[in-house]
Amino acid sequence: CEGDFHFARGAVLVQDIGEYEAVFRAAGQNLHDYVDVKRLKVNFDFINRNNHQVFSGDLTQMLMELRTISAKTAQNYLQYTTALYGRHQLREQYQHFADDEILTKKGSDRSHYAAQIIKSYITNPKIREALLFQSAYPGQELNRCSFSRAMTPAVMQMEGVYHFIGGMASFIQALAQLVVSLGGIIETTQPVSEIVMAGHEAVGVKTAD
Repeated sequence: CEGDFHFARGAVLVQDIGEYEAVFRAAGQNLHDYVDVKRLKVNFDFINRNNHQVFSGDLTQMLMELRTISAKTAQNYLQYTTALYGRHQLREQYQHFADDEILTKKGSDRSHYAAQIIKSYITNPKIREALLFQSAYPGQELNRCSFSRAMTPAVMQMEGVYHFIGGMASFIQALAQLVVSLGGIIETTQPVSEIVMAGHEAVGVKTAD
């Protein structure tokens, strides 16, 4: 690092590990050859006003646990999670669109709020209320929380949650090793005059000198 800037070396949770893998795959390399990545086991705490239940973050295990409540509860949750994950895939496909524009794309039910989606799929009142609380920021009205907040746990269950051993600093070091291995040169403390764009992608950097 230079000056007072440091990359995080503590516990950093990472979703969408495929995005990080794609950077190395584009260069014909494998991310996991450069940095240790651990998939984490997580639990979901379903908390509402009068109830606290803990479920496995693993989707298959969680569905088995929900079946102890009822088969319909498990089925509804799977449909709910699948619908949210479908929205995530739309967002990835149309990543330069605003949420309102994404809702017009094929496959979306056009619900703007998490509450609309939750109430469409979840019939168990305790699970429904817990999901409403889960999707809210402190102080937000439960019925007006963005669907994006509900989408995060769905992506977590479908794709997992990961940790770079050594924190994000280890990923930055892996990128540096990749650049050098491909014949690149890394120059630090260089003033940047321009970031070269090709459409929506940054493809280069011009230094002041």
